[in-house]
Amino acid sequence: MSKKNIFANIFPRKIDERGQFFSPDVIIAVGIFIFGLVLFFSASNAVFAQANLINERRSIDEAIHPILDSLILSQGTPKNWETKSIGDINSIGLVWTNNCLDADKLMTFKGLLDNSYTATKQVLGIGSYDIYFEVADNKGNILQLNGVDLNSGIIVDTPKQRLSYQRMVCFNNSEYVFETVVSFEG
Repeated sequence: MSKKNIFANIFPRKIDERGQFFSPDVIIAVGIFIFGLVLFFSASNAVFAQANLINERRSIDEAIHPILDSLILSQGTPKNWETKSIGDINSIGLVWTNNCLDADKLMTFKGLLDNSYTATKQVLGIGSYDIYFEVADNKGNILQLNGVDLNSGIIVDTPKQRLSYQRMVCFNNSEYVFETVVSFEG
């Protein structure tokens, strides 16, 4: 067998013939490749969105924990801030001793959130986040003081994120939950 016949059996077409570029195999391969690219980019966008939410959560946590510590572990600055106007308050604390809530400070804090929400947020240092607080017993019943529910603030209806923080506190020798809800629209 000559060399030409060997190559003719291996390559049955003539050298000058051209193949079809758009054969069904190529079209299917390109379709699978494009599908893979779309799947990759949509999955990577979901991963990036989740990473952004985690980073936002971390930022909120870093902002809120010191504020909560100040609220339930300190008396505030000045210590009698509840008798001052909002412009004279450096920091707000709701206790007369660690974790034991003071009734006058609670009522003043509620009044400040009800009547001067934006100014109170500035004193708290909470930035662009919205805040809501409540004091409830272990069954979820909101504590009342002089017939007034101890809750106030704003909960955003459709937030980008809404986070709840709970701390155990005492009031009149009973245990309660001081819950703070932080939300933002993004």
